[in-house]
Amino acid sequence: MKTWITCILLVFFALPSCIQEDEGPDPAVVARGVEIRINNYRERRARECREKALERADVIADSLIALMAFEMKDTIPRPERLRKPEKPVFATPPDSLKPTPILDPDTLK
Repeated sequence: MKTWITCILLVFFALPSCIQEDEGPDPAVVARGVEIRINNYRERRARECREKALERADVIADSLIALMAFEMKDTIPRPERLRKPEKPVFATPPDSLKPTPILDPDTLK
């Protein structure tokens, strides 16, 4: 019985060693994947570099424009102060009522 168990175990462990193992992924597929990742990395770095360069150029251009405007005194002058309009002359209406004293001066004596 011991020999049977030994034979079964021997076959059980020896059989997988006889099977041809898979060599892994196809080298052409791996190379293509690596190439794609390298291209993506290069494109991303170029885009980031371009964005940084444009930001720096924008700052430089803004400061140059401000400097040129300051040197040329390219400003709009303030408008003059408005004068007050003259007061209109209103025609006085004719006086239809003549003032009369509230108390009669003769009674106050």
